[in-house]
Amino acid sequence: MSVTSVAIVLILFWLVAGFVFMSIEVNECQGMEREFAMNQMVMVDIRFLIRRDMPEVLEIEQQFSDPWTEDDFTASLMIRNVIGVVAEAKGLVLGYMIYELHKREFRVVSIAVYPQMHRLGIATQLIDKLAGKLNENAREKILLTVRESNLAGQLFFKRMGFRCVAITHGDYDDTNDAAYHFEYLITALEKTTGTSRISKFV
Repeated sequence: MSVTSVAIVLILFWLVAGFVFMSIEVNECQGMEREFAMNQMVMVDIRFLIRRDMPEVLEIEQQFSDPWTEDDFTASLMIRNVIGVVAEAKGLVLGYMIYELHKREFRVVSIAVYPQMHRLGIATQLIDKLAGKLNENAREKILLTVRESNLAGQLFFKRMGFRCVAITHGDYDDTNDAAYHFEYLITALEKTTGTSRISKFV
């Protein structure tokens, strides 16, 4: 067999091997999605976002019309009062949240869940984790903004106990959507018990 023939055989072997590996990887991911989807709620571990999470976070972000880039995340997380966390289950990052620390409140900058994992309680657990930090250092509320076109997001936060306190225009460069500003205010009971009213959904 000539050198050229050997080279062609090797190239074909690597192509086939690569295709098989990719097929296995995709099937494993799809199997994991089916396993999660069988449960009404997926319990997650919430931890700080680190650099190795970025590929999965960026993949989650692709569901949006104007997704953040890695540079956007890096620039945001370099700000002293900005915190990033991820929701993880079985070694997979299924959601993330970026929020700001202010003197009297938390402000959620971005929150998202892997599209196939919607309605499995992941965003609820992220918000509940943050609500559980209220009353620490006199922080008594969570603020966030939802686009006018994101009706599912608005209904979700209302169900969690948020209320819309203002509607503004001209907040987004990529759309004419109005911005709906939501607020979650800690109650006297929550201050006493240390448990948020969001916990009943978890």
